[in-house]
Amino acid sequence: MSIDNSSKQHGSSTTEAAPPIPAGFIQPTGTIQHITSDASTNPSRIRRAIVDQIGNAKNKVMFASPLLTDREIANAICCACDRFEGGVYVHTALGDHVSTSLIKQTAGNSDTTVLRELAKRHSDCLARVSPAGAVLRSASDFHGSICVTDDEVLLLTSPSEMESPSGCCSEHCLVVRIPAVARESARAFVRIWDYFTTLETEPGERFFVKEPTPSSYRPWRQLIGTDSVRPVSMLKDIDSSLLDAALRLIKGASDRLVIATNSLIIDSSHPIGAAIANAVSRKVRVFALVHPSVDIPAQRESIDWLRNLSPNQVFVYEHRLTHANAMISDDQTALVWTGSVGNRLFSNAIEVGIMVDKSGVEPYVSEWIAELIERATHSVIQNATLRSNEPTSRYRDGATSMGPTTSSPRTEKGRNA
Repeated sequence: MSIDNSSKQHGSSTTEAAPPIPAGFIQPTGTIQHITSDASTNPSRIRRAIVDQIGNAKNKVMFASPLLTDREIANAICCACDRFEGGVYVHTALGDHVSTSLIKQTAGNSDTTVLRELAKRHSDCLARVSPAGAVLRSASDFHGSICVTDDEVLLLTSPSEMESPSGCCSEHCLVVRIPAVARESARAFVRIWDYFTTLETEPGERFFVKEPTPSSYRPWRQLIGTDSVRPVSMLKDIDSSLLDAALRLIKGASDRLVIATNSLIIDSSHPIGAAIANAVSRKVRVFALVHPSVDIPAQRESIDWLRNLSPNQVFVYEHRLTHANAMISDDQTALVWTGSVGNRLFSNAIEVGIMVDKSGVEPYVSEWIAELIERATHSVIQNATLRSNEPTSRYRDGATSMGPTTSSPRTEKGRNA
């Protein structure tokens, strides 16, 4: 079933919207917000933003998450199906894709109890939203997490926030209320839906997975946005605007480049690695926050390579509860996207993101990553196997054992709690 991109109304809302997002680390502007969530503050803040967005939808919901294990989000999807006939499209793992998503999104967790619980919650949620009227599709290599409603509002976040009701990871998201940007992101969703999905279920009482009917080919037009907010994507060999945006951001850095990613697998042979090496040669300081890498050989080698570029300029921090993905250049330009930094991500992948440049939200993204770095559990000293577990709380306003750092990306302006 193809997506109906018309703007017709399917009825009026009869359900009560979710409670307002609680005060916290929320960037307070009307058109674009930066919202954060972690176990130490408010683990449900991003989830409640998702539920609220779906609850306020009037005619169309496009939702994507590698796994659908959150019952509150599933309930919101079901309520949207009740409010209007059709117009609810969910991209999530189906059939054989479920096991792949489980392994990828749990970082290879071998705890069978955890995997079984996630699989059960995913199955339960699918069994609810499909009979309610949502159309489901799945692409094996798309692990993005976005929500577009009514072609007017876009929410983009990391996969685990939509998968983990416990909210144990440190996450962030951008909520963009700019129709021109939301429509373009919806267009990327439709392209993925029509050309890259290989499994589908149609609404009905019986949950049945089948191959979707092939869509006729339509030429692709590059994504466009506003002067300060632009949607970007990686659509295999169709669109590489996400890679182009990352390269522009890195090449434009003059003082500091901050990278937060769940995994970091790069070297000088890839454009991203080459761009970072060039930035270091220009005396740009690089701060990277990653998930602990000791058990991942490719990431350990990447961190070794990165640190060896210049130990006095490149600093790597690790935190096991970090899942936020972002790049920030000099607090002026930021890229938030759904994947990690890796050779595969920027070559033959399917991901979506948002590039913001002097939009006003960049310092908030930078400050959030700075706070995560200050909470880092380890600092890489010489290589990925020699680490310090001493506190790294002087990232912004002092010196650490790793060398000189930087001043605060922003003041406390904008914090509501």
